[in-house]
Amino acid sequence: MLIPRRFTVRIYEDEHGSPDVEHIYEVRKGVPECREVHILATEDGHEVRVSGLAGIRVQDVLELAIREMTLGPVTRLDLRHFRISAISGPEQRSNAVRQVNKSRSALKIKVTDAMLRRVAEVYRADVNGRPTEAVAEAFDTTHRTAGRYIQRARAAGHLGAAIKGRAGER
Repeated sequence: MLIPRRFTVRIYEDEHGSPDVEHIYEVRKGVPECREVHILATEDGHEVRVSGLAGIRVQDVLELAIREMTLGPVTRLDLRHFRISAISGPEQRSNAVRQVNKSRSALKIKVTDAMLRRVAEVYRADVNGRPTEAVAEAFDTTHRTAGRYIQRARAAGHLGAAIKGRAGER
């Protein structure tokens, strides 16, 4: 079975007046990933709330979409797609979800000692600028994840103790 190169999952207002949520997925580097999330308060529903944002589970929605796509044929395929071996039936749908999850986890950065040494190098190279942002850019990740990498580099002894309130190390 083939998954379309780009597909959209829409979750509509529920009985509690929750906003509509639209997830747009795209196959990149051979793996489906979420590229956009749109949230729209409905006419009779409540506003978009912070608590509602926490309920947007990108991975869960992707798994739901994969299960639904394996129920029947998919049309309008692009040449850049993700191939899974599934037909229909509960076991095949579960297998399709496992294949997608496995391909997504293969893209995650493996935190190794060598990687943490590289984090320390990138951090030190921009210590007078914005070192966390430099790490985020170098590893193509978020500011928050870069901060975790820096913490792990410190814990591994590749960076000295943090200086409270500013970039650098002791």
